[in-house]
Amino acid sequence: MRENTEPYGLPDTKRVSRLEEALQIDPTYVPAWVLLARTHMYYVTWGHRSREESAVLAREALERALEIEPQNAEANYRLESLDPRASTDFQFYADLLARNLRRDQHNLDLLNATAALLTELGRLDESVTMREQIVAREPLCTRCLYGLTFNYTYSGRYDEAEKMVRRLRAIYTGGGHTHGIILLLEGEKEAALAEFDALKENIPQPAILHGRALALHVLGRLDEFESVFTELREQYGEPSGKPYLNNVAMIAQVYAWIGDTDAAFDWLDRAMAVDGWGPKDLHLHPLYANLRDDPRWLPLLARTGRTPEELARIRFDIPESLKPPG
Repeated sequence: MRENTEPYGLPDTKRVSRLEEALQIDPTYVPAWVLLARTHMYYVTWGHRSREESAVLAREALERALEIEPQNAEANYRLESLDPRASTDFQFYADLLARNLRRDQHNLDLLNATAALLTELGRLDESVTMREQIVAREPLCTRCLYGLTFNYTYSGRYDEAEKMVRRLRAIYTGGGHTHGIILLLEGEKEAALAEFDALKENIPQPAILHGRALALHVLGRLDEFESVFTELREQYGEPSGKPYLNNVAMIAQVYAWIGDTDAAFDWLDRAMAVDGWGPKDLHLHPLYANLRDDPRWLPLLARTGRTPEELARIRFDIPESLKPPG
């Protein structure tokens, strides 16, 4: 349930050793201990280490940080987030985040996490407002720009999403796959395919095939679509083991996009068999729109606690100063 808006790429495997060197110089520097913990957990996202092993290392770093500064909001938040319930229980996670947000209403990571949770709870207007404030404060923060881009996309504000991703790409070389999806949703079919065709080698191959399949189908180039989609299914039809890259959900999205609802639900079942949770943005992403009137849709969301009624029951009270006016 925690935010994952890091762009595609490779993690800096030297970051841990650099941080450890810095802490040898000043073992009381709390931000370095917190960043060390974040880095250990970041390696889980990229499939470089098991969650269990990373959690042990992250916990050690966070406990050192809290020995020095017991009220540090981010260290407390990240330590409490290591509890497995934080990944499966919306109310548990909302409570721990709200508790630490009250300690520090200016911490960028807590604000990003707050916006991410508001998004996941379907409180998109509040999340957009918060992300706009974050981007105004941190205009060069790539994950902040990514977050606002996705919020605009989930809200159907595609023109604004495209402007945001262009702004992102002015300072960062990634974002092509996201831009292609937005162009596709805007109806710019040829431009979307051109964007997917131009993706570079540092983009995972499943993402390239996913984007090209979506665009080729809507362009009516069905022979090419079948070839690309078959490659995606046959070469990448098993879970990647990397949380940032959900191959199975990509296949489900393509089936949903082309209107093959039976196959889409089948592949979503496969995705949920891995972790019981399924795609994080299942209830939000426009590529699943063709599934929402199907009688299987709400029972599917119910398996993950994401029906509108269940999400509306989650209490997440943020400080008044962070709430949008009106």
